[in-house]
Amino acid sequence: ALLTPDGAIARMLRAHPVPEEEAGTFTGRLKQWRASDRFRFPLLDWLREAGHGHVSDEVEGHRARSAARIQVGATAGDDPYDGDTVLTRVTLDRLEAERGRIGMELKTTIPQAINKARELGDLKENAEYHAAKEKQAAYAKRFEELTALLDGVRLVENLERPADTALPGTEVRLEEANGTPRVLWLLGEGDQDLGTEVVSYKAPLGKAVHGKKVGDAVELPDGIAARITEIRERLP
Repeated sequence: ALLTPDGAIARMLRAHPVPEEEAGTFTGRLKQWRASDRFRFPLLDWLREAGHGHVSDEVEGHRARSAARIQVGATAGDDPYDGDTVLTRVTLDRLEAERGRIGMELKTTIPQAINKARELGDLKENAEYHAAKEKQAAYAKRFEELTALLDGVRLVENLERPADTALPGTEVRLEEANGTPRVLWLLGEGDQDLGTEVVSYKAPLGKAVHGKKVGDAVELPDGIAARITEIRERLP
């Protein structure tokens, strides 16, 4: 009964921000939660209702990053960059800016919209309230995705690239078995907006050429045989 959206504690939290040091202690305890998530999730939902969604986002982001690290540990043998997110500076700046905008919305605009909609009355029939809650959930999910993605970044610009080796930050020219030329710009995750020929080194096509050298024969994912004719460094 204490943890209801319209209860005394929720009203107090909406009216009086929690001191930073206390919020940090509380967030830390939620991150180290050892009991069932069946109890933690309602508490995180209540914090959002009480205007402290940033605490819930930080806790759930920590949980997502922990799960990602476990997954990376299981598949690190397939990743030449030890599970780091490889991308260009341009993409890093864009994703960090997006995360900043979403984080600000989660802390300010969306809680304000939820509180305003709650004042309109019955929540079951309140379209504005449900729309704001759906937006909050979508933004929180995207915030967690971006935080997990950016938790360990290795910039393409800083990678060592031996000459004539297809690695992120290189343009790879191929000649297919029928003589058709093909150009791939090998980059990292999220860099696809930098050009139509961009291919992530983790994509099937990128994996087919990653680490190969000029003169090497490769089999592309569509079953077409090709040979690498040229490799040159290419950065945004």
